[in-house]
Amino acid sequence: MAVDYPRIMEEKCFDSTFLNLQSGHIDVRPKFGGFAKFCLHEKEDATTKNKGREDRIKVKYHHLARNQFCSGATFVPKVNGTNEDDGWIVSFVHDEGTNKSKVHIINAQTFEYEPIAKIALPQRVPYGFHGAFVSKST
Repeated sequence: MAVDYPRIMEEKCFDSTFLNLQSGHIDVRPKFGGFAKFCLHEKEDATTKNKGREDRIKVKYHHLARNQFCSGATFVPKVNGTNEDDGWIVSFVHDEGTNKSKVHIINAQTFEYEPIAKIALPQRVPYGFHGAFVSKST
């Protein structure tokens, strides 16, 4: 698995229990077909363990639909959130079948489920475009 652009809740950066990363495959121009959430203080459960690799950390995946690829993921913390994954993953997603781009908003706690929102954009967002979240109070 190739990963790029790790994001964490900055307020908890010294107590990191998970990382959110884009994941995909390697080719001439890497395309990321989803996200991986590394739960650094959890181990894989017994049904997913590989023989001899019982020490592997738990990884959760959020897969995009066929022909959809993402870039520019960022973590948006929930106001007054207490858990490290209290918030949302926001990313640009391009559908190569329709040549349309959307912003996907994914609940970081229910990471493997469908996005809570998909916002259509008026034009394509190129791969490699990154975003950032800055709160109004910052």
